Amino acid sequence: MKKSVVVAAILVLFAGLSPAEEPPSWVPLLPGVGFGIVTDILEIPGQGVLIACGGTVGPWDYSCVSRSTNQGATWTYVYGQLYGGPFIQLTRDSATGRVWMLRPNNSRPLYYSDDLGVNWTSMDGPNPSNYAPRSMELVGDYLYYGAEVNSPYSICLYRMRQDSLQWEMVTDYTECNAITRLKYHDGKLLVFARDTNGLQTRVFSHTP
Repeated sequence: MKKSVVVAAILVLFAGLSPAEEPPSWVPLLPGVGFGIVTDILEIPGQGVLIACGGTVGPWDYSCVSRSTNQGATWTYVYGQLYGGPFIQLTRDSATGRVWMLRPNNSRPLYYSDDLGVNWTSMDGPNPSNYAPRSMELVGDYLYYGAEVNSPYSICLYRMRQDSLQWEMVTDYTECNAITRLKYHDGKLLVFARDTNGLQTRVFSHTP
């Protein structure tokens, strides 16, 4: 008798539930973007404009940018560089509208656009002779820039005023040899880095 009561309760419970829906499916967001590896995508608020960066890997090593004016339905290839690996990061200054782009190459690794990604200008980083840039982050008037330095093996944090395009070194982290990301959060710039033995990630906090 007890068992039948439990079964009846289960039947009542399931009778009140709607039939299960089909599981969600994945929809490609970048059809026809124009290159094989997409590393970052940026939306321009209120403009319907998307910018995608990345590139190709192989004998012809391109850095590529495509742009969409209809929320990604179609794309136009707008910019590229031969060699140097894919562009890896996009960010936008909401105050000026300037879009910044980065690639991990010590030959003119920074690019910026003042017309929503149509045209791009390249520029040197802070120390083009011995570093590999890995990440950037906008904080107020400054573009912060993390790079791996080959001699001695360490990572350095730089910053640049956007109005003057002048670099200054902020600090270095000699106990680490690889930077993975910069992230501004709750009034502090977080520097994610791998220590020299490669066994753990350290997070350093910098107050801008």
